[in-house]
Formats: sequence, C-alpha cells, structure tokens
Amino acid sequence: MKANLWQGKFPEEDEGRDGWKGTAPVDEFGPNGVGCYNMVGNVWEWCRGGRKKERPLRGGSYVDTVDGEFNHAASTGMRTHLDGDHTAGNIGFRCAGTIKRPKGHYEEGEPANRNKTWLLSNEL
Repeated sequence: MKANLWQGKFPEEDEGRDGWKGTAPVDEFGPNGVGCYNMVGNVWEWCRGGRKKERPLRGGSYVDTVDGEFNHAASTGMRTHLDGDHTAGNIGFRCAGTIKRPKGHYEEGEPANRNKTWLLSNEL
C-alpha cells in the first residue's frame, strides 16, 4: 500500500521512509483505480453523520500504521469518532464535486450523460 503512514519507533521518531514526516501533498502517492488520492493515511477525514460530541472520521493518518502496531490500523474501513470541535494536524476533510462538461466534450465511447467526480484536496 502506498500511503503516508508512521514508520519507526512510536512516538519518538517517524523515520519518514515514505518520504514524509507529517502530512504529504494530496497527490504524492498517485490515485487509486478510480482516481481518488490518499484514501488511507495522511490525515483522518471527517465524515458526514454523528452528533456534535461524536463525529465520525475515516482512514487513519500519518501517525497510524498498516498493522495497527501503533495507534490505529490504517485502512479504508477504519473509523473512529471525536468531538466535532476537535482539531489536530492529522485531521482534515475531503472536498469533492461533480463537474459537468459542456455538451459534446466527452471521451470516445463515454456516455454523454456521465459526469466525473474530481478530488480537490483532503488537507486543511
């Protein structure tokens, strides 16, 4: 898995073998098969739902590991909850939107009514 996660002795030193200590640029590790970046690691992402005192987050961050040896096991299925007022350097959100292309501007073989969702960023 290519992701910005903790490598080294926690919490003393992140060795940065992935090239980063702390957050990485959103496109550092390339997109997955459907064009999304940083679905695991880098920053926990606030998700819709929950209550003010218990808001969901997904994915894990740069202070987590693949196997969960330290903190959480980073995966697309990982969830945790925090107070909605909580802030930290390893928490962010994902901005995405659907962009409608002008009529006639489609790739060959693509349905004319298909829109694409583009990831803008997942860091604060």
